[in-house]
Amino acid sequence: MADPAELTILTVGIEKHYGYIRRQLQMIDAMCPGAAFRFLVVDNAAREVPDLVIDDPRAEVIAGVDPEPLPVAGRGSYHHAAALNLAIRKVETRYALVLDPDLFVIYRGWIDECLDHMRRRDLAFFGVPWHPRWYRKWRDFPCVHFLLIDLAKAPAAELDFTPAVVEDREKDERPLAQWLKKHASLLHARLLIETRRDTGWKLRERFGGARTDLILPVVDLDA
Repeated sequence: MADPAELTILTVGIEKHYGYIRRQLQMIDAMCPGAAFRFLVVDNAAREVPDLVIDDPRAEVIAGVDPEPLPVAGRGSYHHAAALNLAIRKVETRYALVLDPDLFVIYRGWIDECLDHMRRRDLAFFGVPWHPRWYRKWRDFPCVHFLLIDLAKAPAAELDFTPAVVEDREKDERPLAQWLKKHASLLHARLLIETRRDTGWKLRERFGGARTDLILPVVDLDA
């Protein structure tokens, strides 16, 4: 079993995610009874005082960040990333798990097993890749749906989840990209594979050489 205060599970949500976030705690307890962890939630719908209340001593809910100063293009990604940057610096445990509110782990004992896997394989990162439909996102590094980090190998101060949505859209508008889109759509699509630098891509750029492992999630291909 994991030692107390060894893992912090952090998640970011807005109003529509409140129900998912509460269910996360229920599901974790059902799958991992007795496991020790902290649960850190960023209520990104709140700016000063969180609206979400979780009556559990393991949980802490903090207010999110103001989206107004963030770029309009891709604001959702920037807003989510800014909240993750806020949360990761509040983690005091060795391991941090970035978990989307609506990604549920249904494997019994997964907390202890994942941490044991990290130790045995000497991993810095472990998690799931992007949904296959998002072919423009990277496939060889965990995404922020489920991303387990050993902060002893990738210190929180060096982690940055900021995307590059604005820069990527500017590249898409360049004359060559527009010409390819019109005259060579297949080539255009092929060149775009793994080009979208969304939330978390800086981790891949900064720590791409670190020991990393992936596990394929169960996804709804029609979603």
